[in-house]
Amino acid sequence: MADSWVVVAGPSDQDVYTDGNYIEPAGKTNEPFEVEVGAQTFALLDQSTNPPTVIAKTDATITPHTKSDPQKVELWPPGKRPASTPKPRRTRTTAGGRP
Repeated sequence: MADSWVVVAGPSDQDVYTDGNYIEPAGKTNEPFEVEVGAQTFALLDQSTNPPTVIAKTDATITPHTKSDPQKVELWPPGKRPASTPKPRRTRTTAGGRP
């Protein structure tokens, strides 16, 4: 019984598979879809290989959420996660105003 909504953050428009079912995708990355509450395994596949190869996998405990407020899960292949904006470096200045 599908009773919670998730959105899987990952590469654009990729099929997302759950719990080892690599035949029928559960949904697409960055779009809300329904899954069962409880422990879930999410995976992305490389469809260019035969058989398809798992390129990213993560486990998550799903709690009840609505479509308008889905639970967020991150799923990125190695090296594909976008870089976050680094925080500016703090420098100390001396009395003369130089770092």
